[in-house]
Amino acid sequence: MKIYLISLSKDVKRRLSLQKTFPNYFKKMCQIDAIDGRLLNAKDFFSKITGSYLHHNRLLSPSELGCSLSHIKVLQEFIESGEKYALILEDDILGTDKHLKHIESLLPYIPDNSLLLCGGQDKPSLRNYLYGKEITKNLFKLAPFSHFYIVRACCYVVTHTSASAILSSHKKNILLADSWYQLLKDTNIEIFLADILSHPDNDLDSNLHIERTILTKDRRSFRQKWLSTGTLKSIANRYNLYFNIFVAIIQGYKKV
Repeated sequence: MKIYLISLSKDVKRRLSLQKTFPNYFKKMCQIDAIDGRLLNAKDFFSKITGSYLHHNRLLSPSELGCSLSHIKVLQEFIESGEKYALILEDDILGTDKHLKHIESLLPYIPDNSLLLCGGQDKPSLRNYLYGKEITKNLFKLAPFSHFYIVRACCYVVTHTSASAILSSHKKNILLADSWYQLLKDTNIEIFLADILSHPDNDLDSNLHIERTILTKDRRSFRQKWLSTGTLKSIANRYNLYFNIFVAIIQGYKKV
């Protein structure tokens, strides 16, 4: 298993911290210099975000774009490496050597057309909608409807098949690095979840989170929201969600 570490060249303290928590595996990590989207010139930034805005009505912030470009860079390098699996980590991940060894032990259980999320799915508002079938202890294959509710790209394993599928989606329009539902939509990629590594609860200090909050904040009044077709659509989606949960339970999935 190839291990890639995405880190801005200036974030030396983060890497020193990882060296202490992963004393054996750190020396095996291939560091990939992250791309700081805030440093892109206006022409490059505009050319790269246009497709996503036109096709998905979503404007990527500079930090979001930089994050996506960094993950694309890693996936391309992995494809060229010839390795069978790649564990991709961001430099704020929390864990130990024991956790990475655990991840390696799960690889025989995931098929070639799969993505393995190794943690970071701890947002209470989304966790309620994660349903899966237990493949082996603490490894779950997620129900298809749950793909819409997974977030973060802080720690995950890809195969050549899943990496190629993600790159293919980005090639059409660069998407958020953790927009897993959109990235793998209309593919046969199965998503697995194993809660092994953790992500620090410091989103409020993250440039990416701050920019994302500004772009997604809904400034309409309650009356405007209620009268909008978007609100009616969200009510329909809510009923559809409950139906999907019911179907998943019938099929043997359980809340994870």
